[in-house]
Amino acid sequence: MFGKKSGIEEQIKCLNCETVVMKKVRCGRELMLDQCPDCGGIWFDGRELIDLVDLGEFYIKSLDDSKKIRIEINRIRKCPRCNVVLAPAKFQNTDIKVDRCPDCKGMWLDRGELESISKMVKN
Repeated sequence: MFGKKSGIEEQIKCLNCETVVMKKVRCGRELMLDQCPDCGGIWFDGRELIDLVDLGEFYIKSLDDSKKIRIEINRIRKCPRCNVVLAPAKFQNTDIKVDRCPDCKGMWLDRGELESISKMVKN
């Protein structure tokens, strides 16, 4: 299972800020996400993004405020799980581009991208 190592939760560093440790954020009863407290970027393992969208707008708005400044410091990002370079990909059948791991299929979203996905999914 991702996020576990020897019985303790693995801490990952922000893919943007590089030195900032991501914070664990609980959404609903079972969903636990990794979010940077500085730039607001979010790492999604496996189906976590779809699970979050299914939870609804309340959780999405609490995580992503597109009115805040977007910060993109590190353009070449590596997967915190596989350590391979993330590739740009379209989210499902939308025009929204995300950074996706070609190996584990995890995704990185910058601030504002989650809100855009939510709007596209609702329409």
